Amino acid sequence: MSWGLKVKDRDLISFLSAVLYYAEKGHPLPVAFKRAKCEHKIKNVNYNEVFSLAYKLTFSYNSLTGRGRKDKVRNFLSYGGTPILPNWITEELKRVNIDVDKVVHGGAQWIRVNTLKGDIDKVRKELEKAIDVFDSPLPYVFRVKERVPSEFTRSYKVLYQDLASAYVVESLKPQQGEVLLDFASSPGIKVSQYMALTENRGRVIATDVDHNRLRKELLLLRKMGVDLNRVEVINQDSSRSAIMRGDKALIDAPCSSTGIITKEPTLMIRLNQRHLISRLSKLQKSIINKAVKATEKIVYSTCSILPEEGEEVISEYEKRLETLNIDGNTGYEIYPFHDKVRRFFPGINHTDGFFIARLRIS
Repeated sequence: MSWGLKVKDRDLISFLSAVLYYAEKGHPLPVAFKRAKCEHKIKNVNYNEVFSLAYKLTFSYNSLTGRGRKDKVRNFLSYGGTPILPNWITEELKRVNIDVDKVVHGGAQWIRVNTLKGDIDKVRKELEKAIDVFDSPLPYVFRVKERVPSEFTRSYKVLYQDLASAYVVESLKPQQGEVLLDFASSPGIKVSQYMALTENRGRVIATDVDHNRLRKELLLLRKMGVDLNRVEVINQDSSRSAIMRGDKALIDAPCSSTGIITKEPTLMIRLNQRHLISRLSKLQKSIINKAVKATEKIVYSTCSILPEEGEEVISEYEKRLETLNIDGNTGYEIYPFHDKVRRFFPGINHTDGFFIARLRIS
């Protein structure tokens, strides 16, 4: 195939092989690409075009033949590739009657207006002078097809946040004066949305196992206009949390990220290790089991399309489920409580893949 790049084949093969090396080591594509760029310089080339090629290469990884990385790259450069999920994921999607195309195709780019920094209508009018802006069911979230001008993101009036992610916080029904426990809080995007919806009059206890991530979260929240006097951060493992009490809890749990395959194609490689899903599922259950002792209302979410990180995690709390009245699709129909939970898919909702459930423990 002709890719339109004026570069020596051996240089391109060496570069893309290095990208695959770091992707196979578990690095996301931007990191893998940056490291390959440090090791294999290509003269007189548009690196944006090479990055696009690296995206297509990693996205089609499971369809490529060849024993070694260079063989796979040669196969890709000669014949192209097809997005193919790991076999075990394909079988899981068949079991729950979901078309693979709804997972590996679709999606859109969404932004949220940060109402702690700007008025929705004013920000939109300013944005529309530069790019097209499209409505969503949420008044402060918009779909865009182009990059947002940097002055909006630098001022933190606008941030990139997926519509499905915004629905996670909407599911909490934020109220002024209440205390929210945010388990595995980093990077803080949902905390900032919660505080915006309460006009900085809620309170948040945010926990994360990584001290450095919490430090970065506080810096981000400050820049976004969040009142840090109303945010307490605790450096701890959420699956072994100390005694805390709150009115509500948010568990946006660590997961496989299968819902963002269209954004992070190296997942096509990492997800060949099925045992990782079992470990993550157990972790999610342990966090919920801690949360039920700390509050009576819980929203649990994952950016995953797998039932092992959704319906099967909350199945033991089936009688505690509250019906979610938000957009999206019901859960997988093989589960009796499917109508009470919500799922989002790139190929249906043009969002990241997400699972959302709300529990009332009382």
